[in-house]
Amino acid sequence: MKMYLLAIFTILFMAGCATTYNKESFTGGHSEIQLSEDVYKVTFSGNAYIGREAVAEYCLLRSSEITIENGFKYFTILDGDKYTVEHATSMPIVTQGNIVATGNTAQASSITYGGGPMNFSKPVSVNIIKLHKSKPNGMYYDALILRNSINSKYGMK
Repeated sequence: MKMYLLAIFTILFMAGCATTYNKESFTGGHSEIQLSEDVYKVTFSGNAYIGREAVAEYCLLRSSEITIENGFKYFTILDGDKYTVEHATSMPIVTQGNIVATGNTAQASSITYGGGPMNFSKPVSVNIIKLHKSKPNGMYYDALILRNSINSKYGMK
């Protein structure tokens, strides 16, 4: 029963740990570097509890915000990359035991679990974007429309 409750607690705890849309932190998030007056490198890093689609869309959301914050309307992606960082670790080994003593006799029992491998993936999306005041030729994003669309999809702002 204890192991069953531990499993339920672990699942509930992990579900609350998915990367949220925020600045880079312990659980992931967005960061950017300005490369020139109108070019930025935008990165969104997730943790093991968020999907690749959400990470890519959060990277687009941050790209839209940077565009708007700098007084531009549109952006193009000059270069983009989506990848996954693989991690492997070992689960801790846990031993629980009890001893029952009666008179000068004792009985002991224990159970050991854990210690197995645990593999997880962290998705990352990186865009090099160029900001534009007017509609550029070719494929482009309207920052305001894209920002509103992604915010609506994820129930933000």
